[in-house]
Amino acid sequence: MVGDPPYEALAKVEASDLQPLQAAVGRGILIWQQVESGLLDVLRSMLPANVSNDTAKVIFFTPRDFSLKLEIVHRIIRVEFGEDLDNNSALRQKWTSLRKRAIRASEDRNSLAHFQIAHVTDLSDGGIKETRLAVLPNFEDITFDLALERATGKDRKKLASKIGGELDTDAITAIAQEFSQLAAELRQFASDVRTYASATSAL
Repeated sequence: MVGDPPYEALAKVEASDLQPLQAAVGRGILIWQQVESGLLDVLRSMLPANVSNDTAKVIFFTPRDFSLKLEIVHRIIRVEFGEDLDNNSALRQKWTSLRKRAIRASEDRNSLAHFQIAHVTDLSDGGIKETRLAVLPNFEDITFDLALERATGKDRKKLASKIGGELDTDAITAIAQEFSQLAAELRQFASDVRTYASATSAL
């Protein structure tokens, strides 16, 4: 295995020790649903008025992968508001920022869903081992090695950065807070799009 981190699979761990980390992961995954709901609201704001809410849900929820949902919304934005969006720099810049954040947030969500809890051992200045609990990539998954071998450039750096890039309770809490903030800003963007569409249609 390339660059094995100093971790040990969980053996006997007290439930009380695991609880804060597990609770943080659970909260993060639950709050992630707000991001998907926010993106659905953006989709609704882009569709013509004669498209029903149920149809919008079918469009959004047919792909299971979030990256595909995001790509569908992005393409509909370009189709429905392409020239208008280009002429409105504030909306364009906001969507560009939200889209980038949504991509990063999706990667964080996948980390919460697929990483494993493990003991991480650090050496202090005095050479004494200090062990803590964290969430780490599943390094026993051979596909990680294969992906790392095939990756080049930025993709390789991104994958390699996961080695030793464990998430503790504070980091996971920060991720959940970003999910919540992103969801709120997606809903606000949907509202801004509705306002803009209403104003331009009245001209």
